This record gives sequence, structure tokens and C-alpha cells, in this order.
Amino acid sequence: MTKASKKLLLAFMTIAVCLALLVTGTYALFSTQVGVENHLVAGNLSVTLVRDKLVTVSLGENGHLTRTTDEGDKDFTNATKENLFGIEEGVKIAPDCSFTADMVLTNSGSVAISYWIEIKLEGTANELAEQLLVTVASKDVPVKEVSKSLKDGLTLGSEEDGVGIVEVKSSANFSVTVEFQDLDTNNDAQGQEVTFDLIVHAIQDATVTPAA
Repeated sequence: MTKASKKLLLAFMTIAVCLALLVTGTYALFSTQVGVENHLVAGNLSVTLVRDKLVTVSLGENGHLTRTTDEGDKDFTNATKENLFGIEEGVKIAPDCSFTADMVLTNSGSVAISYWIEIKLEGTANELAEQLLVTVASKDVPVKEVSKSLKDGLTLGSEEDGVGIVEVKSSANFSVTVEFQDLDTNNDAQGQEVTFDLIVHAIQDATVTPAA
């Protein structure tokens, strides 16, 4: 099961400020007052998360490993209990099964964002979680990749050091892969089940750049 989440750091608001400038003189016969009204409107942070490709190696109807590819777009922006890899209820996996989802994070708001990615295991780790290798990789920044056992969870980037910066009307691309490793201890995982979340965090990028 997966969850896609957003941190909304800015909301719409309007601030009105009036500045009164009074011009006088010691013996002035005239005086005047000028009012200046200032409106400040905060921008909004908004992102969409879409899977644009899914490659799976899973058990076919005959029990053999079968590779399939789905290049249709699927929106996970508001997902709460949808399976990122399209695994239906009751479907079983075996060693050497793998699932790779290519994701597109699009900045649809009005502020540049920094983002980082988290894989979080729900509940207590078991033998199956120990044998599932999870890899998260940025396609825009190839050096940013991390692989760990699902039992430990993983994080790519952080609030202080994001995976990358996405400007307004731009997108970032990353992939999530889960692989059932072929290990000597595979039999210990038979009949077990795991649930984990994919969490994409997005915050405003506070970098100040000089005007052109």
C-alpha cells in the first residue's frame, strides 16, 4: 500500500498595510496626507505525483516469472490506499520477482520546491521485509540513489539536503524498485505479508538568487 503526501507550507492570504505620510512645516499654511496601500499575497505550494511507467517481473498464471510493462499514466497525488505497483489483493510474489515504478513529481504551484523521498515499513519487520531490497533513485541526479532492505526503510534526501529543486511548471523524475532477493533464507518468508508507504515530502526552496 502506498501513500503520497504533501506538506503545504504556504496558504493564500492577503495583508493590507496602510502607510500615512504627513508633510508639515514650522509655519506652513498647507498640510497634506498621502495614503499608500500595499497588498501582499502569499504563493501556494502544490505538487502532483504520477506513475508514468511500471515494469514488473511477477508470477504468471502458469507459475512462471513473467515480465510486463505498463506505460499508462496513473495519478497518485491523492492516493491513500492504492498499490503503487498494481499488485491486486491475493497476488503472491516469489524470489526474483521485482517491481519498478517510474514516478513524475510536477510543481503545479507558484513557488519553487525542494523534495525528498521516504520508504516506511508499516508494522513490525519480518523475514519477508528482510529479503525485499528497495531502491529509490533520482533520474535527474543519477548519483542520488539508495538501496536498503525494506525492514530498515530508507530515505533519499532530507529537509536540509533535498533530492533536487523543482521550479514552477517543471518536473522531477525518480524510480522506486522492490526486488525479492534470491537468498538461502527464502523459505523463512513463505506466507508472510508486508505493507509499506511511499512518502514524497515537498517544501518551499528558500534559496535566494540575484536578479538578472
